[in-house]
Amino acid sequence: MRAEPINWKYVRIGECELTARTFNLLRSNGMEILGEVAARSDSDLLALPGFGRISLLEVKELLAAFKRSMPDETKAMTWRRLLEPLLKKNGDTLDEVVFEWGDLPEAMDPS
Repeated sequence: MRAEPINWKYVRIGECELTARTFNLLRSNGMEILGEVAARSDSDLLALPGFGRISLLEVKELLAAFKRSMPDETKAMTWRRLLEPLLKKNGDTLDEVVFEWGDLPEAMDPS
């Protein structure tokens, strides 16, 4: 069973395929995760000393790839969001069902 998807905004920039130059520029300006980079406008990024059009293009391509491949929290469907409405129809909650079934597999753990 597949684990719940990771929100791309919380991916650390060190885990991304960035050139050393772009990584160092982002990190030295206080950006540690993709969400912090995505929150900056193009002009904000270009205003960083040493950050030019090539670095901007690299960042934009990276963000576009992550946005296509990984959902953000508004799109992510957790097990709890999926199962709770179905269980409520029977008057159950996920916590009650887990208690009856025992531990959920790690990939389904709603916590």
